[in-house]
Amino acid sequence: MFSLKSHPVWQVPLMVTALLCVLVAAGCTTPSTSPSAAHSSSNLTATLPPAHCLTAGEPEITIDPISNHTLGDTITFGGTTNLDPGELLDFRISGGFPTALGYPPPCAKCQEIINDSVETCCGTGFERQVEVMPGRCGINTWSVEVDTSHHDFAAGRTYLVTAYGRNESVWNVSSFNILLAVQKPDPFHYVTINQPVASPNENAIHLSGTASTDFGPNDKFLVQITSDSGATVSSVVPAVFEGTGYGWNYTVSMSALSPLKSYAVNITSVNNARIRNSSVFTV
Repeated sequence: MFSLKSHPVWQVPLMVTALLCVLVAAGCTTPSTSPSAAHSSSNLTATLPPAHCLTAGEPEITIDPISNHTLGDTITFGGTTNLDPGELLDFRISGGFPTALGYPPPCAKCQEIINDSVETCCGTGFERQVEVMPGRCGINTWSVEVDTSHHDFAAGRTYLVTAYGRNESVWNVSSFNILLAVQKPDPFHYVTINQPVASPNENAIHLSGTASTDFGPNDKFLVQITSDSGATVSSVVPAVFEGTGYGWNYTVSMSALSPLKSYAVNITSVNNARIRNSSVFTV
């Protein structure tokens, strides 16, 4: 057995040093980290690049998809924007379609806010300023609730929804229907409008959608397209079987709607006028 007593005193330091080397080589001890090394590691972690966020580009406002409603519903409208939190958007709802004079403006009474509610409107819409709320990575949000039992909303009408920012230098538009009592959403009888597909090479817009009626391949649809310049194109298109159900499609020349910034699409079943839909799109 190893004993310090059996060796001269001058050999002890050498033996201790050799023993420590053996222990380190075997992994029995862990070298300490100097304060300067720990400090450098901390600095390295602190200077790592931040998580990726969307960068602000051109000012933009989006409007979330709006489903059809029945009179008396309270509708929550909203969307996103890269405008700064705290900025005010002008939110408007107007009855009617675009004309050569532009979108029908809301009446002035809609701007009179009393006890956090808007006075009954004069029959043309609703208007209120909406504050932009902070979001994540520059994607901020906005929202507003509107009670359709007030403001002179009417059943059986299509309404345009617009959101403007920065003195109307940036805006977006959408639409929704307030259905007649007999027009309550029917899961078996409907016609939809897909997002249009623009074809710059053909200078055309391709429209399409799905449909479910009682007339199958014998059904036809009246498609009406109205641009913000007042130009209108109408056509009757047949129902087309698409493997699992029926649909429709139509291609319209952009020159027929020019000048063009936005346009409204209305589609109605020729055999059942209660089966209809409408939407507004921007170019």
